[in-house]
Amino acid sequence: MKTILRIAAVLVVLAALGWAAAGYYPRLRYRWDRSQYPAIRTRPQFAGALQKDIDLRRRNEFARRYQRITALIDAAEEQGLAAAMLRPKMENAARLAREGNYFLADVHLNSIELRVPRRRERLRPATVQDEDPDAVPDADAAPVRRRKARR
Repeated sequence: MKTILRIAAVLVVLAALGWAAAGYYPRLRYRWDRSQYPAIRTRPQFAGALQKDIDLRRRNEFARRYQRITALIDAAEEQGLAAAMLRPKMENAARLAREGNYFLADVHLNSIELRVPRRRERLRPATVQDEDPDAVPDADAAPVRRRKARR
């Protein structure tokens, strides 16, 4: 009976040691690695300044693209095309940029730029009689008929 109690006590102690080692070993290993192989430099000296420069550059790039696309929308409205619906979407892109999410703001601006309506140009096939190849085609000319693509 005494030997059974001793064996049970040894098993309980071994289980407790295993549980403690599983919980504390990663911390001990981390401390050992940090003491044997210390970091050369914990944080770069100018990390804050670099991050500010990167944010400033992203903000300026976004502002340039925002102004360019706003000019496209203004030009489309001057031509009488329906582009006023895109203004609220531009505000959403600006909100994303103010929150610092420049990637999504750029994606939003790309989708807006693709939706800006553009006036269609009338084209006609060139003929041999055309003397001036740079002449502007007649606005009343019938559009060129194209073959439908197979699907």
